Amino acid sequence: MPTSIRLFWWISVVIVTYWVAMAAWALLFPDGQYLSFLAKLPANLRDKVRDQRSYWIIKDTLVWGVPTLTLSWLAAFKQFNWARWAFAGLFVLTMAVNLLMANVLLQQLIGAALLHDSSQLDYYFANMAHQNWADPWLYLNSAVLLTATGLVFSRQAQPWFAKTNTEG
Repeated sequence: MPTSIRLFWWISVVIVTYWVAMAAWALLFPDGQYLSFLAKLPANLRDKVRDQRSYWIIKDTLVWGVPTLTLSWLAAFKQFNWARWAFAGLFVLTMAVNLLMANVLLQQLIGAALLHDSSQLDYYFANMAHQNWADPWLYLNSAVLLTATGLVFSRQAQPWFAKTNTEG
């Protein structure tokens, strides 16, 4: 197995492990803003909100983690060329979803600011930038996935996928 493929595999394992760890951290130690939001809700709604939050955190982790590991395993160990292309497609899809969600959030913030008080528009933009675009983990996550995708398409990896796989 070429070094680039081995690195690709371990980077994939590390990034999914990170996603699982962050999901567990978010479930076990919710932030203060979420806890204050929960405290303002009626008691009968708190459990529903808590359950929905847990559901979405677990679902999102599984939706991105399982395909990432499956495709990287198929590319690294089974030498399936389509799996590395699918991994690259998943990376592009991940970035597209992040940008789409940022765009939707931006439109909602502008709409809310214009409907309620246009003088608050600067506050909305600052809040959005602080919560979404100023997070270094967002960029690190993207850089790590880009690195893994680059490794699986490197010159060193080309012969690995050129071999014919008669087993599968």
